[in-house]
Amino acid sequence: MKPEILFQILNNLVLLVWILMIVAPKWKVTRKITATFALTIILSIVYGAIIITSFGKVDFMDFGSLDGIVKMLQNSDAWGSSAIWYHFLAFDLFVGSWILKDAQKLGIPHLTIIPCLLFTFMLGPLGFLIYQIVKFGYLRFKKGRLNADLF
Repeated sequence: MKPEILFQILNNLVLLVWILMIVAPKWKVTRKITATFALTIILSIVYGAIIITSFGKVDFMDFGSLDGIVKMLQNSDAWGSSAIWYHFLAFDLFVGSWILKDAQKLGIPHLTIIPCLLFTFMLGPLGFLIYQIVKFGYLRFKKGRLNADLF
């Protein structure tokens, strides 16, 4: 299979899962996908296969300097570049799935976490940070309401 075809297939699948997490978070298919991390596992397998088959072609071992990272990225072919992208897709999707499950477990309203999911989809760590702020605020608000209800 050509790297461009695999790239299109995996990108579209990931986009579909993100859409499901945003518009149909409680649908049984969405819950199954996020509970099992199925697509994240598939991405991880593809990533691993590319890394193993690319071993020796690209120097993946120079993570000790920024210059080494730049050279690795510049010297990668279509497979190497797609592996880097799958790395991002897998971890962002994992974090997005975790955010969705955590918010559902805590009872955080879904509309509140949609921006977190969108930021996680586009800017990974920033979405995670925003979710942590939303979660902290929600739990503080909920705790304050519980304390107010006691008096």
